[in-house]
Amino acid sequence: KTPHGDWTTPPQQFKFDGPPGSDGIFWGAFFVKDSGYAQNHYIYVYGYKDTRQDTKNLDKFYDTDLVVARVTATTAEGFLNYANWQYWSNGAWVANPIAATVIAKNVYDISIVKNPNKASSYVLTSPRNSDDTDNANVLIEFQESSSLTGPFVPASRFNLPTYTNEVGSNYWRYAIHAHAGLSSNEAPGSSDVPGLLIDYVRWPADSLDPTQYVPRFVNLPFSQVAP
Repeated sequence: KTPHGDWTTPPQQFKFDGPPGSDGIFWGAFFVKDSGYAQNHYIYVYGYKDTRQDTKNLDKFYDTDLVVARVTATTAEGFLNYANWQYWSNGAWVANPIAATVIAKNVYDISIVKNPNKASSYVLTSPRNSDDTDNANVLIEFQESSSLTGPFVPASRFNLPTYTNEVGSNYWRYAIHAHAGLSSNEAPGSSDVPGLLIDYVRWPADSLDPTQYVPRFVNLPFSQVAP
């Protein structure tokens, strides 16, 4: 590493519009550095592909699917050079962003983390409502893949309203994200089970008072996340 982290030159703030020709795809949903970055300089950039049939129904978040690009870069300038971008399409890297194929369906607010319990396992987290309409009954859905290029398939779900101090509460919950870098090596009550730290925000469903917005955390064992 250099004094600037993985960049070979000091990073600067820059505008990221995404690759041209990506109509209907929002790039930048999540970023993952390849485990061999020091040698290959690969960065995986995930994007949402909007598949909503009714564009007026903007509350229907679940009609977005996931696609992925791979960027070869060691500088911000290299990252913004879209000649360095390739897109995963039916098992191969291609130059056309529109050709990117779906690797996970019906997701948003994603996180992707390495599962320390398995040699080749990546876990994707995404919010999921029990009835697809009511945020008061939000679940965390976990999908698993053996590769950063997917496909990700459902592995398990965790019902937040059943968690400690959440039972019987009338809250809206959103902004659910997993934090591999902040996760402890152990789940609560165990001396040897790796845990995944997940944060979310909640506020009372019957109040718009901004002082009621409260960050919350849950630490789940990977054996529960991806059995």
